[in-house]
Amino acid sequence: MKQWSCTACFCKKKKIGIEVSKTMKGLIKASTTEGYEYKEMNVPEPREGELLIQSFSVGISAIDIDLFKGRSNLVAADQIAFVPGHEVVGMVVKKGKQSNTHKK
Repeated sequence: MKQWSCTACFCKKKKIGIEVSKTMKGLIKASTTEGYEYKEMNVPEPREGELLIQSFSVGISAIDIDLFKGRSNLVAADQIAFVPGHEVVGMVVKKGKQSNTHKK
């Protein structure tokens, strides 16, 4: 278990243990038809320049609703399957290479 400084509250001197799970549950847009699937999937490894965030809460926006209904041209058919949700509250638990501007 790694130790991380708590930056989400006033206890910045306190250390908290974060253990990254191997799987996660979430919504996935797997086809161009209406709907999302709720499923368990593997936690991805962050690629170069990316961060892995353990989500505490995710907001569903109007864009996510359009994607749910299959009404949006924002995602090309070859970009299906993806996990919706870009309004997230969470903690950085892992960094990919070249992610030097973010601290754990």
